[in-house]
Amino acid sequence: MYQHILVTLDSGGHSEQILARLPPTVWQHRSSVQLLSVYPPMRAVVLGQQTMVYAHQLESQASIAALRYLDKVAMQLQERGLSVTTEVRFGDPVEMILATAQTSATDLIIMPVPWCRGDGHLMTAEVTTQVIRKSPVPVLVVRLEARQNPIGERLWTARR
Repeated sequence: MYQHILVTLDSGGHSEQILARLPPTVWQHRSSVQLLSVYPPMRAVVLGQQTMVYAHQLESQASIAALRYLDKVAMQLQERGLSVTTEVRFGDPVEMILATAQTSATDLIIMPVPWCRGDGHLMTAEVTTQVIRKSPVPVLVVRLEARQNPIGERLWTARR
């Protein structure tokens, strides 16, 4: 049974599909879920010698947008009776995911990963691979598959 589950999501609008793949024990035992988005540190935008946008301004804007998305996903889970928290962090994704898991006493990490075919082999994202290798708790990886939408963009869907 998992008491505290860390779910990593990006704000791309597709990764929340992994929530349909949460283990049944999550719903039966009313586990708490923490939704986490991690972004690399932002850098200031400098044109010539003039700073156009400072790093903290970019991080603030990214954080607001990500929290809006995470809050929307959190509401869906709360409606189903789960306790949900949200967090946005900036830094090395592997370090931030593992640090968050440690400080929040996580006993399961769930990560979406787009898988693509390259030279006949399946490849996972490097971040996911490193989290799997370094995590002291189990990591459930949910594979997202690409499909084309009507306007030609790639959509990622959770594969069952």
